[in-house]
Amino acid sequence: MFRVIIPFISQPMLQGLLILNCLLCLSYASANEALTLKTENLVGQSTLKVFAWEIYHSELYTEDGRYDESTDNYVLKITYLRDITQQQLIKQTYKQLSKLGVDESIYQRYDAQLKQLWPDVSKGDSLSAHIQPTGTDFYFNGNAIGSVKGADFGPMFGSIWLSPNTSQPDLRKQLIGAL
Repeated sequence: MFRVIIPFISQPMLQGLLILNCLLCLSYASANEALTLKTENLVGQSTLKVFAWEIYHSELYTEDGRYDESTDNYVLKITYLRDITQQQLIKQTYKQLSKLGVDESIYQRYDAQLKQLWPDVSKGDSLSAHIQPTGTDFYFNGNAIGSVKGADFGPMFGSIWLSPNTSQPDLRKQLIGAL
């Protein structure tokens, strides 16, 4: 074994720091691995176009590669094809929820959390939501950025793309593998 000589750090303290560093690396890898394990089975994918502009590419993943309305554990990955500010992301999210008939008081409960979690996105960035019965975990370019706990937010958020009443029915059909 090699010996490191640093005057102000004892050998046991240095070993402790090395172990802590390894644990931090493992926990970071585990957070990213959790998303990877859930995204192995693609259900469907689609690209949102508004007039001639491509806005984003979306992908839906489940553990078994199938989706129906009772599915409560899935990953929705959005890869942006243009720069979009955090404010625009949140505004469009609320606009789509409103179109689905969700009362403003319900989605406004999550406003502070979303402003903390969601970044501005640039062309090529991805934002993924792992929606589960216990909450929704968000990932930016594959790295965990935070969670919204509780069973209510995830299905409401996912309904923007997956509800039969979505404003983009063709996109939905492609995502759920119905086309």
